[in-house]
Amino acid sequence: MLAHVRPGGRYTAAMMQSDTDRGVDPVLTAGLELLAQEAEARWSSSFLVEPRAFVAYLAARLGPGDHGPETMRSHAADLYLACGCMLGIPEAVRTFEAMLTEVAAALHHMHLQRSALDEVCQMTREKLLVAEAGRAPRIAEYTGRGTLRGWTRVVLSRTALNALRDQRRDVPLEEALLDQLAADTCDPELSCLRDQFGAALDRALESAMRRLAADERVLLRQRFVDGLTAEQLARLYRKHRITMVRRLNGVLRTLRAHTEALLASEIGCGPSTAVSIVNLARSQVHLSIRRCLEVHD
Repeated sequence: MLAHVRPGGRYTAAMMQSDTDRGVDPVLTAGLELLAQEAEARWSSSFLVEPRAFVAYLAARLGPGDHGPETMRSHAADLYLACGCMLGIPEAVRTFEAMLTEVAAALHHMHLQRSALDEVCQMTREKLLVAEAGRAPRIAEYTGRGTLRGWTRVVLSRTALNALRDQRRDVPLEEALLDQLAADTCDPELSCLRDQFGAALDRALESAMRRLAADERVLLRQRFVDGLTAEQLARLYRKHRITMVRRLNGVLRTLRAHTEALLASEIGCGPSTAVSIVNLARSQVHLSIRRCLEVHD
């Protein structure tokens, strides 16, 4: 079951009412109030939004070319539900979460496993319902120009596609910077490469490691020194596994980019040559994230 919005993530009605206090046209306000009454009738048995807050919510979503409340009438009930979710009203959140689960079940064409689909659902839920510091939850971006169900499906599909791309990138990124055992028969080209650039490559990696932020090095230490899996890191940070994979991959990409740039500077080669050296050397040269962390942290 999906968790509910944390109280700390709520967006208050007072934040929305300020819009109506700035002098919205009285005729427009009257039309919005009528629309609010119609939308309230749809959900009154489940939850209620303070009328002034919902009128302000509607007014804030009228675009420059909109002709009054009629623009929103078709999807006013959906806007009412979105407003309730933005305010963190538990019944509204539960209703939206049930709809999210139904929409996710329709993504059968993406051939997602049940566990992956659950993670995508939870990631979408957090993205839409949990407020970041100083801003409303992203469900506030729904403007009623289509159904809330259809809008949610688009967000869910994009999240699923991003998650699938991240999963495909997961192993290669880690392998690019982890220690690998040397082959029994050493390739002459790689042997020469190790003799020429092994020390420079080690120095570049160590310098690149020092350029990372402290929290990034902590994450790498937890992964490569402490041996925590993506699932364990996700539980530790109270995030989804895919979210942690994305964050870890981002740090690894940054580390590799710094390593290549520093290597190119030290040996006086071009960027493409540095990339090739790291690609060729990764299975033979002692590229050790673990050793760097143990020595310098």
